[in-house]
Amino acid sequence: CSAGTVYMFPATQLAEENFGTAVCTNIVMMGFFVAKNPELTKENALEAIKEVMNPKVVDLNLKAFMFGYEKGLN
Repeated sequence: CSAGTVYMFPATQLAEENFGTAVCTNIVMMGFFVAKNPELTKENALEAIKEVMNPKVVDLNLKAFMFGYEKGLN
């Protein structure tokens, strides 16, 4: 991911279609961004989600992150 690179990514639409809510849009986008940025690691991002999120929503957010991450790899 270099400076000046712009990606069109319908994160809100994909969150609603795949998770039934736009609430996890930011985590879908985070996964996409991590996949595109070689300075960030998937492992660190997943650990951060586990540490910061309410335990009730960790699983949903991990799934949303991985969904965005996979989209970012393609």
